[in-house]
Amino acid sequence: GDDLGELSETSWPDKYIPAAGLSDLTGIFKDSDAAVEQEKLVGLQSDWLNLGYALTAAEHLWEFASDYGDSMCDNTGPHVLCLGVSLLLACAPNPAAIVCGIANILGKMVSYGILFAVTLAYESIDHIYEIATLGEHSCCLMSHISLTN
Repeated sequence: GDDLGELSETSWPDKYIPAAGLSDLTGIFKDSDAAVEQEKLVGLQSDWLNLGYALTAAEHLWEFASDYGDSMCDNTGPHVLCLGVSLLLACAPNPAAIVCGIANILGKMVSYGILFAVTLAYESIDHIYEIATLGEHSCCLMSHISLTN
């Protein structure tokens, strides 16, 4: 409740302490309907965490494709190969450089597509999880915590 400007509580009230685990459905989730909601929340949390890992991996993939794609193609040699001596000079495009350039472009497109899709999925689940765990009155929960003993 309102302490009239003085914070006297030093811990979360019992009704805001989350359950210790799935086998102990106490805390916020005290009735059977709420216990079912906690089971759903645990699944949502697992999805949220897994998408966070996938997002990190997609970011690394994009960074690798962006940073190293061009430098890898530099190792294929010049874009034009010339053979011959003096006036009998024949030049042709370097097939390795062409294949590498196409693969580089496709690799960047695919890695960015993956990053974009995983970012959308993560942000969607993050929004749902935040609403499910904090709710619309999350700002008011902090009034129950004392910053001093």
